[in-house]
Amino acid sequence: MSDHPRKDGDGSAWSVKEDWESAHGLVNDLFLIQPTDETLKSVATELRKCFKEEPLFLEVIEALLN
Repeated sequence: MSDHPRKDGDGSAWSVKEDWESAHGLVNDLFLIQPTDETLKSVATELRKCFKEEPLFLEVIEALLN
């Protein structure tokens, strides 16, 4: 609870129930987007160029691509 004054439209009346999905079911469909090898190589090359001075990011990029 907040000590700030409430105003209409400020979102203070909203409530988030932990189990909202049990009352409404699955709201979003899931889709799989699978890049081609060519697209993946292109993206990897661009990421490596972009983060060439950041060894930690390069390590993460390599881990994700492997």
